[in-house]
Amino acid sequence: MTALLNVRNLGVVYPDGGRRLRALDGIELALEAGEALGIVGESGSGKSTLARAILKLIAPTTGAIEWLGRDIAAFTAADLTRLRRDLTVVFQDPVASLDPRLSVADSIAEPLIVHAPALTAPQRSRRIDAMLEQVGLGSGYGARYPHELSGGQCQRVAIARAMITGPKLVVCDEPFSALDVSVQAQIVNLFAELRRETGTALLVISHNLALVRHLCSRVMVLYLGRVMEIAPAEDAFGAPLHPYTRLLLDAVPRLGHPPLALEAGESASPFEPPSGCVFRTRCRHAIGRCAVERPPLAAAGSTRAVACLRAGEGVARAARAG
Repeated sequence: MTALLNVRNLGVVYPDGGRRLRALDGIELALEAGEALGIVGESGSGKSTLARAILKLIAPTTGAIEWLGRDIAAFTAADLTRLRRDLTVVFQDPVASLDPRLSVADSIAEPLIVHAPALTAPQRSRRIDAMLEQVGLGSGYGARYPHELSGGQCQRVAIARAMITGPKLVVCDEPFSALDVSVQAQIVNLFAELRRETGTALLVISHNLALVRHLCSRVMVLYLGRVMEIAPAEDAFGAPLHPYTRLLLDAVPRLGHPPLALEAGESASPFEPPSGCVFRTRCRHAIGRCAVERPPLAAAGSTRAVACLRAGEGVARAARAG
């Protein structure tokens, strides 16, 4: 079966004056229909660049992005129109993502006018009302404007707009960070419910590991534009194989459990990433090989992969032991 989305050896380099910033370096991922994949990592790890490349908002420097087995770089204008129907996005700021001049109904109607022009106005209205009910607002919200809504309500409108065309995949770029904690949980539950009801796949980019664990079936961990680990969510969070995954987990505050402080220091400069393993300058388990050999993303069992030269030596277990 052809994967919904395939990313092959993806690289993105941004010029910055006389320097070059390698935002993504050799990214590989496959996303199946109906799957929810979380992308996590610190700021500057390349998460949003990956989202923009997949959405064809920026052009990759190297590699390919395939949609249903076809390289999107070769898409015609008609192909891109269909892609915009099947591949939609929910942005970080729910208020800024909505046009303040448009009512809720008009905002949700825009994708239908482009992608379903044969619908009559009454048919569009019925579909919009049904979608507003599905996201937990109700048809009465159609006449309201963004300034009349809370942040959580605006995000529900943004989700309704992304879902109205019946997409195969929704890219969620930090969709929780601008929301209060209680509202975050509501939006996560809404995404999970919509995924169950529609079969839409999700690509969820977030700093919030707890929400990713709750919503996603698999997790990819990025650091300085490279994949450190990819695994089922319960495995990645319950028994991480890469020291960087462990660092992310230990940075999450837990009542009565102080951080373990396994690795120190800030992320290296993306303009001058360390040789070999880019994480080695922060890893207490680094050895001489780590400075000269780039660890491949190698299979670790049937469902996960890790980019660590010492993964087979029980490094993650040693890290957990402190």
